Amino acid sequence: MDRIACAWLIRKHVDPDATFVFIKRGSDYKEMDGIAFDIGGANLSHKRGKCSFCTILKEYTNN
Repeated sequence: MDRIACAWLIRKHVDPDATFVFIKRGSDYKEMDGIAFDIGGANLSHKRGKCSFCTILKEYTNN
């Protein structure tokens, strides 16, 4: 659910032209182009008990 909600949030409030690539578990997202989200270790992931959606919301909106 969080991943789908993140995609909606990104398209609605961050980048309406964003494209999304889902990678295989264990892939190194750091070697890929773009901004990773909802992946362990990524800047836009779960933090301090909050889901990725909340992290993106805090980073890219005034909410």
